[in-house]
Amino acid sequence: MLRPLAFAGVAMLAALVCGPPCGAADGVFEREAAKARGERLEGLGPTAGFTRLHSLTGAWSVVSIYIQRPQSPRGRWVARRVASDMEGPAWTDAASCPDLVTSLALLERLAPQRIEVLGLSPYAPPRAYTADGMLQTVWSLDGAQPDGAPITVEWSSNSGDLARWGEATEARLAKCWKPEPKR
Repeated sequence: MLRPLAFAGVAMLAALVCGPPCGAADGVFEREAAKARGERLEGLGPTAGFTRLHSLTGAWSVVSIYIQRPQSPRGRWVARRVASDMEGPAWTDAASCPDLVTSLALLERLAPQRIEVLGLSPYAPPRAYTADGMLQTVWSLDGAQPDGAPITVEWSSNSGDLARWGEATEARLAKCWKPEPKR
């Protein structure tokens, strides 16, 4: 019972500090995040993506990742980024920015997540929730279950391994973004 109450307290504090949803008052972040999942690049949809939303400042970014020519032995990874601090999209690819593949490989190695059902799981001490963090959401349309069956995956956090991956990826790719996609 303590965890839901602690989380509700954090949500109430965030609402008091930043008003109706931080960073989303104009709806641009939500529209761009939804658009990233359905947008096509040369006929192909994204294989994965991630968003970052700062809970107090409202700063945000949305990255979608595509693999062109997936049937060839050397597919071409391309990423598109839009953010609250820039005009129009920015692009990069693995050929000009090997850190793109490095970041994806590190994401793939993150420990599997588990679902805890309140009341069924053994009691664990309450976890700390960060009210002023950067909420990181990662998704993939091409995930796999332990038995190899396909799965769509999405998870969010503003702390722990996922948040650290987001911070490192943002820093790693910062120098890579260009205004036009490389053809």
